[in-house]
Amino acid sequence: MTKRVKLSKWDETAFQNDWELWCARTNEGMVVLGKLSDGTFTLHRFNDEGRRLTHISQDEALWLTLDLTPEKLGCI
Repeated sequence: MTKRVKLSKWDETAFQNDWELWCARTNEGMVVLGKLSDGTFTLHRFNDEGRRLTHISQDEALWLTLDLTPEKLGCI
């Protein structure tokens, strides 16, 4: 399980986009879950080595939301 770290005010606003469902800071970096207009879920990972974009299934999006931001489960 990935440890969740409290977001600073800068982190909360830095990556906000229309497609973004939630963001969370973990011990491995920043994680942003988004949903594109066609229904595709995206997972952005940001850390010191760069960033990575991955398309994920709805099941994976639900699992990550439950693990990292359970209060945002209604967004999925």
